[in-house]
Amino acid sequence: MLYSDLMIDLETLGVDHGSVITQIGLCAFNAGDDPDSPVESTSFCVDIAMSLNLGFKVQGNTILWWCGRATRPVPRLSIARRMR
Repeated sequence: MLYSDLMIDLETLGVDHGSVITQIGLCAFNAGDDPDSPVESTSFCVDIAMSLNLGFKVQGNTILWWCGRATRPVPRLSIARRMR
């Protein structure tokens, strides 16, 4: 099936430009179709250590926000533990 629209979802460890991205989600769909129409989606995890080595940054407040999420763990929790 061909889709005309693409939604991109980025999960990050900060809100500023240059923050570490932990996951990229993609969802292809047709905006004009019925909301129950089929979609195609996928996601990719991004290596946090590699991102840090490339100069991307982590913000402590974002780590605290992730720690407070009841339904989703902090991406690769070992990074959060090292920051404490």
